[in-house]
Amino acid sequence: MENDTKSRKQALLEGIERMQRLLRAETASELSVLAPSTAKSGIDVPNGLSNLLLRDMSIASMTTESYKEFAPDLWASIESEAGGNHVVIEFLSVTAQSEAEPDTRISRLRIHPVVGLKKSPAWISLETLLDKKALKGAQGLRIDLVSSFDFGIGMNASQATSLKLVLRKHHRGQDVGFVDQEIGFVPVTNVPFEHSRVVSSLFNDGLNPAEFERIILLILLPVATPYTGNIYHFSVSRI
Repeated sequence: MENDTKSRKQALLEGIERMQRLLRAETASELSVLAPSTAKSGIDVPNGLSNLLLRDMSIASMTTESYKEFAPDLWASIESEAGGNHVVIEFLSVTAQSEAEPDTRISRLRIHPVVGLKKSPAWISLETLLDKKALKGAQGLRIDLVSSFDFGIGMNASQATSLKLVLRKHHRGQDVGFVDQEIGFVPVTNVPFEHSRVVSSLFNDGLNPAEFERIILLILLPVATPYTGNIYHFSVSRI
């Protein structure tokens, strides 16, 4: 009886896994329709992550160094590198994706945090530099993102429910260094999903680029691991 129960549970789990694989495959074939969003409004703000996703040259799997660019204006960081924590990234261009998966016509950035045994990280981030000149006069921002997460054994979406979006402004000539401004949260999903966040009153009097050395958008990733995050589309618009 016990063996029959285990067999039924195993069959059910295998069925769920097959359904998830089919759903991922079906969704992957529609990603080029999801991104970019046809409903997007506003003026595009160039940034490192958007630029990477548009390029036609892949990046082989590599371990990043915190606060050091792995692509122009783009870096991944993790707390407590001394404890063995690090982030592995891989970028598959449209061409590489088309060769591997003919039905998929969109690039993909894969992010895989690796946590050592000594200390779990307090934060894991993907950070992209924004073109501050393109932000001149902006009252707010719109963020568009298409992402999905592949969870490892013993990990599920209930342990990593959201991504946090933060605007980091490095003020010019001030001792404070930088100020973080929370924009909002994006749900974590295990199939590709399109998310949009609009903050209309981010800058009360319109942003003046001359006040800042640089402006960075942080995507704070889940600290519960293991998982691999996939980003298929990303854009920032000023409103």
